Amino acid sequence: MENQNNLKNTDRSRIIEKKIRTLFPETPEAKLMLAIVVRAVQDASTGKGVKSAAGKSYLRGNMPHAEICGVNPGWIRRVIKKVGLSIEFNQVAHGTTKDIAI
Repeated sequence: MENQNNLKNTDRSRIIEKKIRTLFPETPEAKLMLAIVVRAVQDASTGKGVKSAAGKSYLRGNMPHAEICGVNPGWIRRVIKKVGLSIEFNQVAHGTTKDIAI
């Protein structure tokens, strides 16, 4: 795998998509479920705003669209972590940014 430190978040989201795509069945329904998970990864990779927070929240949750297809959400989170995309929530406090778990 490429050196993760030099990648943009958009590149990271594409790598994640390629990796997780292999476990989803090739049916129209599974493609729709995959698209929802991939959208959450793309939203989380923006790193700011409500869209990013919603994507991160989904990825930290049960990911029912992945579970319906038999894909373990924990495995998806491990792929996300390995690729180097943070799904932690950021809070700005007194001019500094800290990761917080919600």
